[in-house]
Amino acid sequence: MYDADVREGGGYDEGMAFRKRPRRRSPFSVMRMLLLGCFIVSVVAGLALWPTVEARPFEVVLNDAEAMTNWFEERFTQREGISSFRYEGSTDALTAQVTEALSAALHSDPFIRYNVSKYSFQWKGSADHALVTVYVEYRETREQTQFVLNRAREIVQEITAPDDSPHQKVRAIHDYVVSHLTYDEGMTKFTAYEALTEGKTVCQGYALLVHAMLREAGIPGQIIEGEAGGTLHAWNLVQLDGSWYHLDATWDDPLPNRGKQIRYTYYLRTDEEMRGDHIWEAGQAPAADRAYALAVDRMKAEGGALSGFARELEKVWSPDVLLADRAVHDAPALAERFQTARDAGRERMQIRYEGDELQLRSDLHDMVAMLGLAAPLEYRVSSLTNSEDRIVEITIPASP
Repeated sequence: MYDADVREGGGYDEGMAFRKRPRRRSPFSVMRMLLLGCFIVSVVAGLALWPTVEARPFEVVLNDAEAMTNWFEERFTQREGISSFRYEGSTDALTAQVTEALSAALHSDPFIRYNVSKYSFQWKGSADHALVTVYVEYRETREQTQFVLNRAREIVQEITAPDDSPHQKVRAIHDYVVSHLTYDEGMTKFTAYEALTEGKTVCQGYALLVHAMLREAGIPGQIIEGEAGGTLHAWNLVQLDGSWYHLDATWDDPLPNRGKQIRYTYYLRTDEEMRGDHIWEAGQAPAADRAYALAVDRMKAEGGALSGFARELEKVWSPDVLLADRAVHDAPALAERFQTARDAGRERMQIRYEGDELQLRSDLHDMVAMLGLAAPLEYRVSSLTNSEDRIVEITIPASP
């Protein structure tokens, strides 16, 4: 007989919680270990991490990785805490097979991946058979996850119309999530269920709720993992008209909370735009290489309801805010952008500013004088992680 092979791994433990606002950058290699590296902990023979269970080994017999994956996926979906099966075949590579199958099952659905908080497995057997037992802890119960899916369907029906375009539905979903949720700065709430029932969650709760609502709206989407602001983060990818775009509802929700205020800084952005302060592993997601401004221009040219929708979106959405080559660095450039935005009827404008905050205040003061604006001018400043540049959001006063 062989000793038990005990493995321990996990999804997102409390110590690995995503943070929205960083204090310092952690190395990306470490992030990959914490975030994506299931079963990193070394094998510890004979360590009793979970209660001993007398399993019935002949109820389920599995003998290949694909069968294990399908079986694990079903167990995760049902939120089963302890499951066992009998493996028949050479056990020489059984640990690797189980590890691979568990990883595949965990990544089969975001509502599995992000709701498993801890898992481990052990097996006991001989050279040609084994009893494998898996132990899992979850963040949401099966009933809570079903509540999320049902409520997502209801919300989508409430905030969209059957004849709305996918573009209109994406904005409605984004605006609902940003305006109804508050970021949990205590980082104790991780789920979409807590987002819906308590109104608070961290980034993975935002991303899960957006993902569920996109799915109910019939819009292809994915959740992407990486770093933002120097710490672990999750956000969404959305496919519209065959093109993929990034959507980060967490970072569009002002912190501290400002009620119903909605930002569009990270709304339908390209890879190039997002790389200003988001990092993700290459190959993890489809390329987002088409500027959404092209889709906005096309909708405006088509006329009708979509044209009106695109023009309304332009009042709050700035197409070049995250692009380094579109940064402004002096008062005349600020004045030109401000005047263009005001002529277009925008309510707010965002620009990327190249310079420190002292210089920004001076340039804004000069811009106010150049345009004859009434002071004071309302604006907010946020920093970019990978640049000395700043994002400046300016409220455009109504024309006299």
